[in-house]
Amino acid sequence: RLSFLGCVVVGLFFLVLVFHPATREENAKFSSCRNNITSECLTDLGVDRAMSSRSLTPDAPAVRMLAQMGRFDDAFALVVREGEAREGLGEELESFVNRTLASHRIAAAIRSGESLQMALDQTPSVDPGVLWISALDLLGRNPYEVSIGQTTSPDDQTLIIVADIAAAIDTMARTEPGPLHTTHLIYAAELQAAAGNRIEVIQLLEQIPQTENSRINLTEDVVRLIGSETALRLYHSAGGRRPNLLLTAAVVEPDPARAVAYLDRAFEAFSTKTPWRDFNGMERTVRRSADLGYKDHALRLAREMAQKAQTEPASIPVFPYIMAARALLAAGAEKSEIRQSLNLAPSFFSQDDRKIVGMDVVDRPILWGTTGLGAQARREVANLRAQLGDMNISIRMMDGLKNSIFT
Repeated sequence: RLSFLGCVVVGLFFLVLVFHPATREENAKFSSCRNNITSECLTDLGVDRAMSSRSLTPDAPAVRMLAQMGRFDDAFALVVREGEAREGLGEELESFVNRTLASHRIAAAIRSGESLQMALDQTPSVDPGVLWISALDLLGRNPYEVSIGQTTSPDDQTLIIVADIAAAIDTMARTEPGPLHTTHLIYAAELQAAAGNRIEVIQLLEQIPQTENSRINLTEDVVRLIGSETALRLYHSAGGRRPNLLLTAAVVEPDPARAVAYLDRAFEAFSTKTPWRDFNGMERTVRRSADLGYKDHALRLAREMAQKAQTEPASIPVFPYIMAARALLAAGAEKSEIRQSLNLAPSFFSQDDRKIVGMDVVDRPILWGTTGLGAQARREVANLRAQLGDMNISIRMMDGLKNSIFT
């Protein structure tokens, strides 16, 4: 109860930047609430203050809080104030307000016992994105970043409604252009996976049009439900080529030999990426292998990564050594072996802040100091040194850095 009240007070009172002087009526409300504190009176006071403020922060969390509490009139009034302060909305204000509250209205209507169709009929500005957020809300996944503590596990009836929402998203997606069509099919598949409907998930993924360099992202729940082999087949059929899905497949795969094979394939893909090897991806693969309990395998990959840091070209050479040292640490390597990789990193430090140390993705020069790159490298080396117990080296590395206390 107290945490709920605190959440409401913070959300509603601190969004006000400049308050008008308190009136006699307002003082009376404060006094009354102080004598008998309830969530209702605190919320009322917060709304009054918000409505009398000169400005509201964009996407005020108070709006989402009020909507989750079912106080739609108050939420509507605050959204109108926020929308009026935005430039260029004009005639789009009503649409902006309706869409902001649409997912809240749908979820609230369904929780009150109304059917999905009734909820949709009563809610303007419904689109696949709104439906997806409504379903996440019903599943208790807190899609609004703020919560008033009402999250519950979905019951069987809720899962049936979530599956119906997925079917509605699928219907809407059929008339959409390529990227949106694919995104919303993925939304629908995620919801069907939450409902445990394997066949429906596969049918949705089979609808994804084949494209090159597809950025499809399948969640662990989806891959676990349909199986890693099926997920990878459908992903590749749609044009997906990124190795990230192999890491997801390794997590959900119950067969250790197959999981390790997925990790090897991911590492190989990251380590042969052109024009620059993806050391960040290699490090994630090592960490994933270690987290899954494949310690020997993780150490083998980390050592291979440390060797590649010395032999493979890199856009900014200092960071492969740092990432290799982090990978060795995650894999449980001896401290001497970690230090061996880490000792090579400072040789790429520069005393000249304007020295060009690499090129970005559009072939613009990357400068050592003026971009903050040098400070980042020093912080990361200092962190690793501290974890290895090399405190004197760590302190020297941080000497002169701004905000070094937060390293």
